[in-house]
Amino acid sequence: MADGSTVVLDVPGFQVNDIWNQRVIVRRGKVDGRRPDAAFNHEFNISPRGNARGLMEHLLAADVAQQISMQGGTLLVAHSRERETQGIAVWEGRWHEMSTLLLPGEKDSDALSLFDGLLFDDTPDGLQVRPTADRELGVMVAEFATGVEGVGEVEITPATASLAAVPQWSGARVRAGEVWRVDLTLDEDPRPQYGLRLASRSAVVNVIPTDTGDAQQREPLRFLDELRSLSWEQKGATS
Repeated sequence: MADGSTVVLDVPGFQVNDIWNQRVIVRRGKVDGRRPDAAFNHEFNISPRGNARGLMEHLLAADVAQQISMQGGTLLVAHSRERETQGIAVWEGRWHEMSTLLLPGEKDSDALSLFDGLLFDDTPDGLQVRPTADRELGVMVAEFATGVEGVGEVEITPATASLAAVPQWSGARVRAGEVWRVDLTLDEDPRPQYGLRLASRSAVVNVIPTDTGDAQQREPLRFLDELRSLSWEQKGATS
């Protein structure tokens, strides 16, 4: 992944989608205690090449305003034709891309500056992002998300950042860890939505079923029961 870590999901008999997304945090500067930590962070998404082009065309109604060759790829800035809709900035490599949404009316120069100090190493196995030697930047993958046919959306986070999300009571034991049924209702959508959460030693996974009715959770439960192993391995870590 972008920070050199690796997610391993071993579950025979299920088809993981080719479409996936990494939510990446780039931190600029040292946290000083005077401002919230989030003030130093900016969020990007990494996915297979082509995702951002689809967003531009089908969701944002955006036109490309800037196109610059950069590190073997192309850096694009696109603004929506609709005044109140976000734009997007994206670095496209040969296999993968890194993008971020822009505020309506955000200047091209501000959008381009979000990529300052970042080096890209794009390979068929993934896109790694690191700071240039003269920049004080941190790159961290906060979440990996994909879909599993017949099961639903699967969101994986490192255990070190997900301890608060793990219930205090014992869950159902499966090969890869413990499982709980959890409330995943969102503030913007008050309708009750239940999913399943599995915690292993190094990762936590939420499974959001395609249909959240009780009968439709059987396949997500089988998916977690058949999961042989789930791990989030940090770069340089030893087992």
